[in-house]
Amino acid sequence: MLRLVSKHSVAILRNASLRASSQLMLATADDAVLGAPYMTIRAKSTLPTQSQQSTASPAAADSGSVMPGSFIYDDATSSEGTAKFPFQTAVYVVPGKHNQGKKVSEWMFTLLEQSMADGNGQLNFEDMTSLIIMLAERQYYREAMEALHFSRQNNCKPRIAAYSKVISSCYAHERFELALQVFDVMRRDGFNPSFVTYSRALSSASKANQHEMVLELFRELMHDWPDLTSELQSIACNTVLNSCARNGDYDTATWILQEMKTRGIPMSQITFNSFMICMSKAGAIADVREVLVLMEEAGTSLSANAYMCAIQSCAKWKRWDTVVTLFEMMRGEHESVFLVTIAAAMMGYVKEGKPEVTMALYKECLANNVELNPFAKQAIVTAHLHMGTYEEGLEFCEGVCIMLSEQHVKDGYRGLVYKLKVQMLIALKRVDEAIALLEAT
Repeated sequence: MLRLVSKHSVAILRNASLRASSQLMLATADDAVLGAPYMTIRAKSTLPTQSQQSTASPAAADSGSVMPGSFIYDDATSSEGTAKFPFQTAVYVVPGKHNQGKKVSEWMFTLLEQSMADGNGQLNFEDMTSLIIMLAERQYYREAMEALHFSRQNNCKPRIAAYSKVISSCYAHERFELALQVFDVMRRDGFNPSFVTYSRALSSASKANQHEMVLELFRELMHDWPDLTSELQSIACNTVLNSCARNGDYDTATWILQEMKTRGIPMSQITFNSFMICMSKAGAIADVREVLVLMEEAGTSLSANAYMCAIQSCAKWKRWDTVVTLFEMMRGEHESVFLVTIAAAMMGYVKEGKPEVTMALYKECLANNVELNPFAKQAIVTAHLHMGTYEEGLEFCEGVCIMLSEQHVKDGYRGLVYKLKVQMLIALKRVDEAIALLEAT
């Protein structure tokens, strides 16, 4: 847990102890006459033990986010509350800094000081639960963490709903590291998180690029909740697959997908998107066809981004048949496609013996004012060679060579274009020009 307890906390404890001591002296004088037992004061201590909390703490089960009766009420018509929350929902101008500045923290610690004074130096866990939930729901996640830490330091663990609300607020503000820290504290305090809280922790770890933590949390989730529905298992598995895609963990991704298939866990577009991206990063293109079959059986499809990753990977390994298949599926499911996928498909059709389709794509790009990249232009020159339209091909090739001379293009690609031009010249029986070009390059 971050050390977020305000500098006001020391003053609160000192003032509360002084007030409690004063009350104790008066009470002791009266008790001497009445024969009452000696009263004790709880001072600030380290983290609570199980024995200290056995009578004050609720059972370690997620009871939801129900607001317990206490001293914080947002409802202005409530007759029970003795204090109202005087601030509107936080508005963050920049990440981590809201529009109320230190006002909320100062108000909170003033309230806590009064509460400890009224409670003879002790905190009430219902009151603290109510306060933390209110702060978290109003998006004051840092103040909620301060209140949670202050409460635990004073042997007063709030209800599990307070922890869950703080995690939810941190997650909503994309403070994933903070959400994970609160989740860790919740576990160490003996609480069993709900699936929703586990899911937020899993997602936080994934988005914070803590892949090992994702795998650990997944194992703990499956251990703590062995009877999850298949839909909830699918949510958890998809989060792990997303983390695998981010970190290129193809082995774990393959295991997860196989488990989902074996156990009948529903597979969605998210499942296949993550797996396809992970597969593309690993260069494991041999399994693409199998995944496409699974995807068809599941009745789902890929996102445009997942298609792009898969097509690029297959083009890199010259799996042109798969490139063509993926491109045709992509065009059938998405209105627009990426330029890199068009270029890969152009070359794919040429290599698969369909240069006329490449030329049709080229004309379509011209009609839509699409600026082709060098790889697409290379595919067009190759298509002209395959179709025997050498004059047109040579004219186009000349334009590509001019473009190459004006742009910074890798020498390897430049050499490929010159090689195609030489082939074009030879096909036109202009051998002398071809030899001269070879000698010049």
